[in-house]
Amino acid sequence: MIKITLCLLLLASFFCPTACQSDSKRTVRFFQSGKELTAFLSETADTPEKKVRGLMFRKELAKGAGMLFIYPEDEELTFWMKNTLIPLDIIFFSQDMRVVGILHNLPPCKTDPCPNYQSPAPAKYALEINAGLADTLGLSTQCTARID
Repeated sequence: MIKITLCLLLLASFFCPTACQSDSKRTVRFFQSGKELTAFLSETADTPEKKVRGLMFRKELAKGAGMLFIYPEDEELTFWMKNTLIPLDIIFFSQDMRVVGILHNLPPCKTDPCPNYQSPAPAKYALEINAGLADTLGLSTQCTARID
């Protein structure tokens, strides 16, 4: 049943790509020891269709941009890189806005089936950004986040 639902959502995203693009943008800010490290202007993936589509088929992502995935509560999150053309870092943070893990340099999927990547701990939010930026900007589990 889950596979059928996922397939239907994926098909819907191909036939109505504008419905899968986020109209809302939010700024995600990261802090360490009370000092702001960086901010990302992020598209919001807050519906099942937007979550399935993610950053698929994008050839680039601006340096200060990202895609924010929002879930109802902290849970184990699973991502894949199917039809994703650019490598990504994924930053996971919890309902209390603590960074609980970062997956670094996830490559585009070139096999079928694609590998799954899990959050290192339960999270309510996941932010996809260009690969390598998390390290370059000093993001770690010592950081907190704020969504504006």
